[in-house]
Amino acid sequence: MNMTTMSQSVNSVVKLTLKKAESVYGRSFPEIEIRNDIKGKCGGQYCIRGIDKYLRFNPVMWNDNKDTYDQTVVHEVAHYIQKEIYPMSKPHGPEWKSVMSNLGANPKRCHSMNTRSTQKRTFVYSCSCSDHDLTIVRHNKCQKKGTVYTCKKCSGDLKFKKEI
Repeated sequence: MNMTTMSQSVNSVVKLTLKKAESVYGRSFPEIEIRNDIKGKCGGQYCIRGIDKYLRFNPVMWNDNKDTYDQTVVHEVAHYIQKEIYPMSKPHGPEWKSVMSNLGANPKRCHSMNTRSTQKRTFVYSCSCSDHDLTIVRHNKCQKKGTVYTCKKCSGDLKFKKEI
């Protein structure tokens, strides 16, 4: 994976989306910091921490989903535009949906990208009716803290079987 290529691609889509928003809304939007540091299954985030505002993206998911990742970038820029125009609005509410539509994007909340390479270790737990795959976080809660998960179908406790 080439981080420079990813940064250039994401930056380009952010700039184009901001230009389109400026045209649609007849006002300018300040440039926003872009970080390529998300891990896991999250494709992107718009973050506000005090007065700091920035966009975060997932390099592994970009690499595995180059053909559709632009949608995620537009989705996150739309959150930024939404908060600039409607500061008290909710993240995926009607204002955000309106911004997405005005940008020519599908106002869809969740992605359907390939996340296989973001998954690290999986642990198989079983109950009386089937096997269940748990993440390392849930596995560690079971092993270290004694957390017990139950099956939604049979209500049986999940017991560790193996790591895959």
